[in-house]
Amino acid sequence: MIQISVDEIKCDLPAFLQRAETGATLVLIKSGKPVAETKPILAKPLSMPLRPFGLCAGEFTVPDDFNAPLPENVLAEFDLELLSLSANPEFMEIIATSRKELRSGKKLSLDEMEREFQTVD
Repeated sequence: MIQISVDEIKCDLPAFLQRAETGATLVLIKSGKPVAETKPILAKPLSMPLRPFGLCAGEFTVPDDFNAPLPENVLAEFDLELLSLSANPEFMEIIATSRKELRSGKKLSLDEMEREFQTVD
């Protein structure tokens, strides 16, 4: 993965595109933070033919209330805060970093976590 600034890519866009074409992933940095990623598009041949349209016709009927609002007890199970935060790239980066650390064996006790949050405030 190659990190490049906006100024660098402005100076020689064709060179960076050529690097992407040869397989490099480019991360565009603005003000010290990653804002975009460019990677090559890999042509993948279809390993299996596409399924014909309507293959399961008649095996499933869409209920009349399919588009009706969900019942309150179902809505209560949704984590709306997490759902709204999932659109925030900074939050998703924190989640991704945390998952990597967890997989690598890094764990925090509750006391350590509280100390981490106190240093941020």
